[in-house]
Amino acid sequence: MTTIEETPQTAITPSAVSVMGAGQEIRDIHELSEFHTPSPVDGGNRNYHTHKNLISHYAFANIVLDHAKQRGLIIDDVAFKVDKVVDDTIKRSGFFGCKSVEEPVRIAQRFFLIARIRNPEYQLADDVETFLIARNSHDKQLPMEVAIGNKVIVCSNLMFGGDIAIKAKNSPNGALNLKERLEDLLTEYLDSVGRLKNDVEYFKAARISEA
Repeated sequence: MTTIEETPQTAITPSAVSVMGAGQEIRDIHELSEFHTPSPVDGGNRNYHTHKNLISHYAFANIVLDHAKQRGLIIDDVAFKVDKVVDDTIKRSGFFGCKSVEEPVRIAQRFFLIARIRNPEYQLADDVETFLIARNSHDKQLPMEVAIGNKVIVCSNLMFGGDIAIKAKNSPNGALNLKERLEDLLTEYLDSVGRLKNDVEYFKAARISEA
């Protein structure tokens, strides 16, 4: 009976995080505020029934990252991506008898976020990375979603998922619901880390023979 020799562990050099797929990648969160959030007061002929009480991508990203910070998460890299960006115009009301004016704006219909977490208590092993991912939309084709785990995928072709995920509708209470579910998300993940760590250590220490 022969046994496969254990392969020596090598240090992993983390690469920059990036959302897969098409779209415009953004590194500075403040650039997200340059995109207009559709509103019923914009004017025009669009169906604004579907564009009420939307959370801006900038506000959405801040809610996710601020909550992570409050929970003590250490994030060493974060990237954002916007997709389905369209050029449009909105009407600004005039003041003191002035006529309303049209203003050009850019609307990002889809938004994605990925951040790498470095807290030891969130890691399953020294050579396993943990990520926080999120997405938002302004065409209401997607709900607000956030996920966490060592197995995650976030792509502008709408593939999205993690070990644990939550959803919240873009609605009048969307921001409040999102914050509450973020707390549930991180708590549930932390509650499962201990068991998963034991599973990882068991399989890493296992010896596989020809038998």
